[in-house]
Amino acid sequence: MPVRQRVLEFFELNDKDLSRAGFFVDLMRLKKVCKNEPGCIVVAGRSNYSKASASLEMLLADLQAAGYAVVWFEPRITQIARWKDARLARISRGRLLAWCQSNGEVGRHVRRFVTGLILLMRPDKWIYFSQWWSSPNALAAKDLRQFLKQWPEQSVHVFAHSAGGIVSSMVADEPAVASVLCFGYPFKHPEKDEEPVRTAHLAAVCKPLLMLQGDQDAYGTALDAQRYPLSASTVVMAVDADHEYDRLAPQVYQRCLELLLGFLPPIRSD
Repeated sequence: MPVRQRVLEFFELNDKDLSRAGFFVDLMRLKKVCKNEPGCIVVAGRSNYSKASASLEMLLADLQAAGYAVVWFEPRITQIARWKDARLARISRGRLLAWCQSNGEVGRHVRRFVTGLILLMRPDKWIYFSQWWSSPNALAAKDLRQFLKQWPEQSVHVFAHSAGGIVSSMVADEPAVASVLCFGYPFKHPEKDEEPVRTAHLAAVCKPLLMLQGDQDAYGTALDAQRYPLSASTVVMAVDADHEYDRLAPQVYQRCLELLLGFLPPIRSD
């Protein structure tokens, strides 16, 4: 099946949908690149979709301009989160959501109750409940594995941020994955004790893994990364940033772009 059709069918899109914000795919080049050489970047973002980074999106645009095909991936729980947040925002023209946000613990309980009612009416979205007793990262990794199985071997470079780095490194053993590039791998939550599920698998990652860690990243700096067992294929580089990796200074942005281009295989021009 052509790569174009695989992308459309997986995301349940048609040609017009591809112009939506969040999906920018040069499908003709994608088909060509995946056939001839590993030049496709699959983006696995943060678990919290609302915390986007303009700087990282600019880096992806620059990589696309350099010749790499770029595809955005979202697991089902993130897609459902977007849907239910939109539904919540429409209740009482947003007044209920505003009340919940301004009433602390009580507001959080009310929001969770209303969210449950909304989801109960949509059995096709009940998988969202599973993250209440299962790891959201494990659920996202399952979806990403399903997506990657549709691609040729060594054809995909996974570009990740924060929790997306956990998800991406969990599926690095997939044949389609050529490498993983991660901004701000979350080694440790700043308000929690060590959680082995975040890092126990890193020593077994056999694909090239580039971690760009901010000097002010509360989830782990390049120095902090030395406390964890990392595989020989992992490279950790320090950059001047916090965990958001947003609004990067021009010189920091250029360094990040150079590190990415130096890590990725060059795209050959025919």
